[in-house]
Amino acid sequence: MRALLALALTACGGARVYQVHLVNETERPIEELYIYKLGAADHGKSRGTLAPHGETRVDVRGGNVEVLAVSAKVQIGDHTRERRSATGAIELKHPVDVVFYDEGKRPPIVARPDVIGVEFVPDKTSPVQESAPSQPNPIE
Repeated sequence: MRALLALALTACGGARVYQVHLVNETERPIEELYIYKLGAADHGKSRGTLAPHGETRVDVRGGNVEVLAVSAKVQIGDHTRERRSATGAIELKHPVDVVFYDEGKRPPIVARPDVIGVEFVPDKTSPVQESAPSQPNPIE
């Protein structure tokens, strides 16, 4: 009877809830954090923000989920900025730490078991070109 009850709860969405520890190991804020069912078109509401080197904990229903972080804009040239994102898939079946970091700056903690590293990489397709302030024409 107990096995039947457990099976019924699982079939009705009774998956366990696990704690996900989110850590920002970058020098800029993360402005949006999403955790949603893997492959879902709707990411739901942002779970919050993270200051540089900040952290937070959220409870998430187990299963296959995706994490998405959107950082503050990055200045990559005199007139060019971009907003970077980092995403990763997780099979959530126990509590985990998710560490966001910049390309080429993988922190040593990511090598530990139950720590998942998610890397921000530059968007090679569409940086935002900002127009230079217009200069008045000199009087001749």
